[in-house]
Amino acid sequence: MIAAPAGARAPTPTPREERQGQRSVKNRSHPPAAETPPTIPGVRYRREERTRTVTTVINGEPRRTPETYHVYVPVPPRDFDRALLVGVTSVAVAVTTLSVAWSTASIGDLLGTVVFSAIAYGAAAVFDAAWITCMAIEWLDRYDQARAKGARTAGWWALAVAVAAIVAHGWIRGSFVIGCVGGAVSLIAKGLWVVVMRHFAVPLGEGPREWLRQRRAEIAAERAISAEAQRLDGARAYHAAVYGPTAATMQQLARMQGHSEDKPEQTPREAGELLASELADMPPTRAIRIVHESRPDLAPAELADVLRQYGQDVTELDVALVLGIARPPESGAPRTPAAPQPEAAAAPRDGHNNDPRPAQDPADRIVDNVLAGADLTAADAVRRVRDALPRHTSTQIAAQLTRCGFDKVTDGYVRTVNSRDRNRSTPKPTAVPEPPARPRPEPNGPYL
Repeated sequence: MIAAPAGARAPTPTPREERQGQRSVKNRSHPPAAETPPTIPGVRYRREERTRTVTTVINGEPRRTPETYHVYVPVPPRDFDRALLVGVTSVAVAVTTLSVAWSTASIGDLLGTVVFSAIAYGAAAVFDAAWITCMAIEWLDRYDQARAKGARTAGWWALAVAVAAIVAHGWIRGSFVIGCVGGAVSLIAKGLWVVVMRHFAVPLGEGPREWLRQRRAEIAAERAISAEAQRLDGARAYHAAVYGPTAATMQQLARMQGHSEDKPEQTPREAGELLASELADMPPTRAIRIVHESRPDLAPAELADVLRQYGQDVTELDVALVLGIARPPESGAPRTPAAPQPEAAAAPRDGHNNDPRPAQDPADRIVDNVLAGADLTAADAVRRVRDALPRHTSTQIAAQLTRCGFDKVTDGYVRTVNSRDRNRSTPKPTAVPEPPARPRPEPNGPYL
């Protein structure tokens, strides 16, 4: 480093060096004038001390250092409304506390004449606790006046009972006036709370009130469902832990579902089973009329066969008598139900039935009727027989179609058609299903 000659003056710093030196000074207590916002007349300000990080350069080495500075923050005006509201609420709380103390002492002294003092004063605290609790519920329902009405009414009745007990205590002690004044303390406390809650309970319009009601109902439903689901899950876990595999109902349900998938043709059996159970318990006359309204195309003999399959022991003569169907004239001998007219053999119809054997079974006649007079494909024939005889299995349907000339139809093909139809979105016609074929009983129907 070369020293300056003696008597030489130090060089004058340039303006740029002066600005760098000013930025190098740290811990400024006051910001420059450019950083201080102008004050607004009439607004009070509060001086606050803050800290920020700046870059300090000494001997050409920059460092990040903290810097303390002060700012002036405007102070909001005093909220006298809030102060008054806090004061009123505090007064109401204080008056309520004194009211509870007075009523408990008065009613406790009244009850202490017949029971122990501890029990008497404990029971005396119930009087004011009742109307205070009702008032709390009224506060929670302040935006739903219909729900708050019940709590409000119950609170006034509880207060009336407490005041009556205080007045009775003064009357028994020989000072009815003191009893009335003591009862007024509880009335004043209740009145203060009525004023405070009326200030907060702003009446809502019809739209906001209905919106809140619906939202409250949705949240209540979610809470109830969550609580019940948690309770049921806990019960299931408890049973699984205590009883072990015997409580695992999901495995049983899975096995039942797999069994139903193995037999898809049994899916539409619910309506037939329900109808069979109902027809079996009906009077014969009513059962005949119901089945006739559902299948008016059936002859009396066919209708009797269908009813016998459902558990109704009726004959062709019974059906003809109930429906009022005219029969050919008979001899003058009296007609008895024990000797019904013989059933006529069903005439062969045009269709796919190439079997020369006449169809004596009711199911065979039904299949011949649904397949007669139409040029059907194998899939359409399967659907018609399935709809006419919903209780038949795929093997039985395949046997019927084979009898009618559909040689290539097997039970596997029937299950394939049923599986495809279940995947379709279009619903199937809900016709009255036919029952499965049963052994035909003797034609000795009841007298109708």
